[in-house]
Order: sequence, then structure tokens, then C-alpha cells
Amino acid sequence: MKGRSVDFFKSLLESLKKQSTAFGSKVSVSEKALEASYLVAEIIAQKRKSHTVGENLILPAGKIIVSKMLGQNTLQEIEYVPLSHTTASRCIDDMARDIEEVLHDKLKNSSFSIQVDESTDLTNNYVVFVRFVNEG
Repeated sequence: MKGRSVDFFKSLLESLKKQSTAFGSKVSVSEKALEASYLVAEIIAQKRKSHTVGENLILPAGKIIVSKMLGQNTLQEIEYVPLSHTTASRCIDDMARDIEEVLHDKLKNSSFSIQVDESTDLTNNYVVFVRFVNEG
């Protein structure tokens, strides 16, 4: 590195700054895309629709809306949103596990009552209702 001019190091520094901002914007886009994926999966679960509706209906419709309203430049960002049926299933499973863990923690730290009812269908399962006061 001896013998290099100051301009060389300045241009190297500028190059590194550009790389880090480009990387930072990609991380930001992928975080937003992941969050959008979870939000869409939540809607799919709430509406009790097939997990394929994300990639077969929502993503194509979203592309049309984004391209018409915001232009072709922003259309590329929607491509990063993972909405395949496996991604939707994984997101829904993650959210279900999280809800189960939160409920489990709340039940461990509170008084509750349970009601057990024998099922009348062919599987002979039990239905259990848990009642507790949520203070937070």
C-alpha cells in the first residue's frame, strides 16, 4: 500500500460506502418482504383460504396494483416477497407456535379453570376449554 496516492484511498473509501449502502438497502427490503409475507400469511389464515392463494392470486394482483399505482421501478421490490404455499404454511406454523407459547406462559402464571367434554364423533377426542383472566 506504500506509494499509493491519497486519491486512491479516497476512491476506495467511496466504493466501500456505496457497497455498504447497497447492502443495507437490500437487507431493509428483505426484512420488509419477510414482514409482508407474515402479514399476508396471517390474512390467509384468518380467512381460512388455501395456502396457495398467496402465490396464485395475491402476488399477481399485488404486482398489477403496484405497477399501475407506483410504476415499474417499484415493481421489482414486490418480487422479493415470498408467498409460496410452503412459505405461507411455515409463517402460519410460526405464528401458531408463538401464540401457543404466549398462552402457555400466561396460563403458567395465572389461575384458570378447565372444562372437559367428551367428543361424540368417531375419533373419541376430548374438547378442553380453558378460562382465565388476562391481566396484560
